[in-house]
Amino acid sequence: MDVTLDSIEKVNKILLKLSLFLSIRLMNRVFTLSLYTEKKPKKTTRECWEESLMASTSLSQVFLHLNTLERSVIWARSLLNLRCRICRRKGDAEAMLICDGCDRGHHMYCLKPPLKVGVTE
Repeated sequence: MDVTLDSIEKVNKILLKLSLFLSIRLMNRVFTLSLYTEKKPKKTTRECWEESLMASTSLSQVFLHLNTLERSVIWARSLLNLRCRICRRKGDAEAMLICDGCDRGHHMYCLKPPLKVGVTE
């Protein structure tokens, strides 16, 4: 398999889009910390990761970035593991709403009055 720099750049962009799709509430605290340096303005660990990813020139470097991203996600906070604050049950992720303020879940049918359609921004 012949891997070109162009194909690595495409994979980098896909991985970057994936990282942007992940909610900040799912990320490990270390991945969102700000780094302070004397010569440069502060950057978050995520920004440093993104810069390093875009500078990757081999598939092994891209895999290392993917592995770092995967380890920084707190999968226990995913929508599938949330419990409804009202009925205390897991599951039915399609009907689960997550509060932006407290990151707790509520089934739409458990609310008083029940919602039939999800909330949009």
